[in-house]
Amino acid sequence: MTAEATASAPAESSETFTHPTNEFNTPYRVINYHACNSCWNDVRVRFDHHDFLWCPRHANTPRQFECTRLITADAVKDVIRRIPQFKEQHEPASIVAHTRIGRAKEN
Repeated sequence: MTAEATASAPAESSETFTHPTNEFNTPYRVINYHACNSCWNDVRVRFDHHDFLWCPRHANTPRQFECTRLITADAVKDVIRRIPQFKEQHEPASIVAHTRIGRAKEN
């Protein structure tokens, strides 16, 4: 793929510890606003560069990393299906078949 093609390719983003205005602009963003989100942009907390499990609002609680955990696979698939280039390359039947195969392997 050329650099030009890569630069114009649509991108899906599921990053939730940063606010959408902090990331690249895309209409294909997956974020659950009902969960904790955007802590990176919260001026009340300071990012700890040495803590790879950084979760300033809910560390050591059942809500730790809910910003990521509460984004479902179905939500990601729904956004990906909206990408025009994806629609052109994949028939809905093949998406459903792939989903069923993936679930069958997990069980």
